[in-house]
Amino acid sequence: MTKAPNKDLLIKKNYFWFVVVIICLLAVFLSWAQHKRIVDHEEYHDFIGTESVSSVAEEVSRFVSERNRFVQVFANQHVEEIRAVATNSNNETHYENLSRLIREYFPNHFAFTVANKEGIPFFENFDGLVAESCQADIKSFAEKQYYHPYIHPNAEGYHFDVMTNYGDNEGVLFISFHANNLGAILKAAQTPGHQLMLTYPALNDLIEVIPGGARNLVLRNDYRLTDRERQRVLVNMPVTGTRWDAIDLAVPGLFQDYKNKLYRQSAITFLIFLLAGIFMIRRLRKEELHRVTVEKQKQELMGVISHELRTPAAAVHNSLSLIARQLPDGVNNELKHLVEIASRNTHRLLSLVNDFLDLQKLEVGKLEINKTICELRPILEQAVKTNRVYAEQFGVTFSVNDTIGVVKINCDAIRIEQVLANLLSNAAKYGAENDVIEIRVDKPSPDRVRASIIDHGGGIPEHIKDRVFDKFVMARTEKSGKVRSSGLGLSISKAIVEEHGGTIDFETRLKEGTTFYFELPVVSE
Repeated sequence: MTKAPNKDLLIKKNYFWFVVVIICLLAVFLSWAQHKRIVDHEEYHDFIGTESVSSVAEEVSRFVSERNRFVQVFANQHVEEIRAVATNSNNETHYENLSRLIREYFPNHFAFTVANKEGIPFFENFDGLVAESCQADIKSFAEKQYYHPYIHPNAEGYHFDVMTNYGDNEGVLFISFHANNLGAILKAAQTPGHQLMLTYPALNDLIEVIPGGARNLVLRNDYRLTDRERQRVLVNMPVTGTRWDAIDLAVPGLFQDYKNKLYRQSAITFLIFLLAGIFMIRRLRKEELHRVTVEKQKQELMGVISHELRTPAAAVHNSLSLIARQLPDGVNNELKHLVEIASRNTHRLLSLVNDFLDLQKLEVGKLEINKTICELRPILEQAVKTNRVYAEQFGVTFSVNDTIGVVKINCDAIRIEQVLANLLSNAAKYGAENDVIEIRVDKPSPDRVRASIIDHGGGIPEHIKDRVFDKFVMARTEKSGKVRSSGLGLSISKAIVEEHGGTIDFETRLKEGTTFYFELPVVSE
C-alpha cells in the first residue's frame, strides 16, 4: 500500500529551502561584491600612485634641469664677475658683488663657491656651508663634466648642488639649493592615503625628500626604508637627471582598514538578511501552520459531510435499484420513470460524493493504492460493463480493440477501473451523437502498455487544453450544453496513474474527436 506524499510537508520544506538558498546566494553575492570592491580599491590606488609618481618624477626632473640651465645662464651672463672672484679670491668687494648677484638671481639658494678646473675652491669655506661632500662633488664634476644631484645634510639646511663651467672651461661655478623646493613639489602631488618620497636607491633606499622638505623634518633613527615600508610601496620610478627614485607608499592600513570596513559592512548586511530570513521562515511557518489548520478543519468538515452524505445516498440508491428491479409489470409507467430518475440521480450524487472523498485524500496525501499483479483485460471489461448503461443515456456504444492478448501490470485494480470509468464516461458525454467509443489496447514499447479511449465528438476547445487535468475544469458539448459533472474526474485519474508510475495525456482535433490515453509499466514474465 502506498500513499501520495504529504503536500503540506513538502510546502514547508520548500519554504525553508527557498529561504536557505536565498541566504546562501546572498552570502555568495556579498563575497563576490566584497572581493570586487577590494580589487577596485587596490586598482584605483595603484592608478593614483602611478599618476602621482609619474607627475613627481617629471616635475622634479624638470625642476633640476631648470636649475642647471639657470646656473649655466647666470655663469654666461656674469662671467666677468666670476673671473674677478677667481683671480682675486681675497678681495671682499668682488666676493660681495658676486654674492649679491646670486642672491638676486637665486633668492632661495643655500650656498655658492667658485672652483678652478681641478675642482678646488678659490676661497676658504669659513661658514661651513660647502662641506666636504660638496667639495668632493665639485672635483667629480670637474673631472667627469657631469653631475647627478642628491641631498647633502648640513646643520644649516639640507640641500642639493648644481654646477656648471664658466668662461672657456676656466673653472666651476657651484650653487646649492634648499631641499624644501623639492618637498613643495611632492606636497602638491600627494593625495590622501598616499606618501610620496624621493629616495636614494644606491644607499639602501635612503629617504632624501618628503612632502614639505628634507628628510630631517621627520624624527627617526634610520632614514632608510624599512621592510614594512618597502612592502607598502605601490609605485617606484627613477627621476631622470638625478640619483633619486620617486616612490609612492600606501599609508599604513590603507588596504587592511578598507578590507576590515567591508568585512564589517558585509557581516552586518548578511546578519540583517539572516535575521530577516529567520523572521520570514518563522512567519511563513506560522502562516503555513494556520493554513494547514484551516485546511485540516475544512477537510475534516468535508469528510464528515461526505461520509454523512455517502451512507444515506448509498442506502437510497440501493433501495431504489431494488425497487426498480422488483416493480410488477402492471405498475404505472410514470411511476417506473420516476423511480429510474430517482435512482440515476442518487447514483450521480453517490459518484459526486466519492469524487470529493478522493479529492480530499489526494490533498492530504492519504490516497491509498493497494497494488497487486493482475491482468489489464479483465479490468477493462469490467469498466466497460459498468459504464455501458450510462453510455446508453447519451446514445453511444463501446467497442474494445485489444490485439496484444494477456498483459500483466502491478496495480490497484479498483483505482485503474476508476480511471477507465472516468475516461469512458467523459467519452460518452463529449462524444458525437450515436458515437462508437473505441477502447484500444497496445504496447508503444516492450515495457509499457497503453489504453486509449477514442471518441468522435467536437474535440477539446483551445482555451482549456492546458487546464484539462486541473480540478473543476469542464467544457460544453454541442449535444447537451454544459455537462453535469464535478470536474474532478481527470484530476483524480492523473493522480492515480502517476502513483502507478505511469503517464496520462490526450490528443484532440476540433470537430474530429479526442483520444485520452494512459500508459503503465508492464510486469515482465
